[in-house]
Amino acid sequence: MAGPPYFYSANRLETAAAVTVSGVVAAQPAVRLFDRGIGLRYQDDSASGTRYAPTIDQGGSPRAIDTLIVGPDHNLSGVTATVGSSTDNNSWTAKGSGAAPAGAYVLDLTAFTTRYARVGWASPGAAPILTELWLSQRIALSKRPTRLDPPTRERARNVTRLETRGGGVLLAKRGAPRWRMTYAWRYLPDSDVALLEAWWDDTVHRPSWFVDHLGTLRWVEVLTERLTFARRAQGGTDLWDVTLAFQELLG
Repeated sequence: MAGPPYFYSANRLETAAAVTVSGVVAAQPAVRLFDRGIGLRYQDDSASGTRYAPTIDQGGSPRAIDTLIVGPDHNLSGVTATVGSSTDNNSWTAKGSGAAPAGAYVLDLTAFTTRYARVGWASPGAAPILTELWLSQRIALSKRPTRLDPPTRERARNVTRLETRGGGVLLAKRGAPRWRMTYAWRYLPDSDVALLEAWWDDTVHRPSWFVDHLGTLRWVEVLTERLTFARRAQGGTDLWDVTLAFQELLG
């Protein structure tokens, strides 16, 4: 594993057979934990004891989990989150814990593949509020983007442009500038190609989490229209080049 950038496979809340929470305010349902939008909030209806948001049942074909990602605009700063695994929804094993910082963050876990998983929030000071929450598996390629063809870094202005019939231009600023980055990988082995193809099929049709080359967690869309690998033969072995472009989403 070469280090970031890191990709993440589909949220296990999306692929689970069932998702439950300790409590819910009807107007802010639990589906907001996995609706691929960081602007809508789930809210619990109590702060009593440990609040489980969420508990998932992955059914008979559970997928691996090694990462918890918590989206922005939560009210759980300083509250300890503990991720647990279980084969029977009764006896639980802790796989990782840590106090939540303000804002979006990643918590690395001891990898597990069990039918049940849950995130417990210990004695929160207020009923938990959360946006997008992922239980997922980190995908790391064997190589970092090459230094010979460095990544392209851009700032995309968040502006709506309207041109009138008379040729006038109206511009309206909608929010902060957005991060945009294009990465080029060179000489990837077949194993990395398989990882990227699986990630592409699993995740990129909707917004997803991504850790950039500096280790910053970002909520992004993939701008690349097609996942294309260019073949490079080296010493009788097929290796592959690929370029991917990402843009940050602010909501």
